[in-house]
Amino acid sequence: ELVEAVWRMSGATGPVSEILSTIVEMVHAGSLIIDDIEDEATERRGRPALHLVCGLPLALNSGNWLWFWSEQLIERLDLAPERELEVRRCLTQTLLRCHHGQALDIATRVTELPQREIPSVVTAVTELKTGALMEFAARLTALVAGASPERVERLADGGKRIGMVLQMFDDLGSVVSEKRWNKGQEDLVGACPTWPWAWLAADLDPDSFARLQEQARGI
Repeated sequence: ELVEAVWRMSGATGPVSEILSTIVEMVHAGSLIIDDIEDEATERRGRPALHLVCGLPLALNSGNWLWFWSEQLIERLDLAPERELEVRRCLTQTLLRCHHGQALDIATRVTELPQREIPSVVTAVTELKTGALMEFAARLTALVAGASPERVERLADGGKRIGMVLQMFDDLGSVVSEKRWNKGQEDLVGACPTWPWAWLAADLDPDSFARLQEQARGI
């Protein structure tokens, strides 16, 4: 839906190529597979995580393959050489940023961070992961649609902001939705830097937040 909306806002004529949304979905799917392996997740979208279904080696290979496949799909867009180079650079930069975000995510424990640092860490992780992916979806589409450089940047920034909000809803849903408590438990046990922690860090007094961190350490 984001690809289709950006295509229209870019001023393109004609239908949007399904290859664009496929590229975004393959990057996302590959990221989810690798993310579940690194987080030792047991469930994804209400079903067992892929590495539990077919084993870690095949799941890892599949996740990496999806990233390489997404890059190969760019060839099917039949772009001018200079525009194709720009799109490929965009994809490479997105994957690099997502890996930076994942490194920060899995290496950081909110139970060990100072309260004042948690909101900025959560923001950084979100910008580098979900924000970067949605920014890529918008930038890719705008580039292929032939939008002006100024409009490409504005649409890409809008995509990033949508990604930020989506991650907020996702993190919140893991806490308030009974169907997603399994994911919420994973985040809590792993002391992951999620938005509920960021909001609590911004709102609670130091003593209350310190008690909350101590409770979380005991889980």
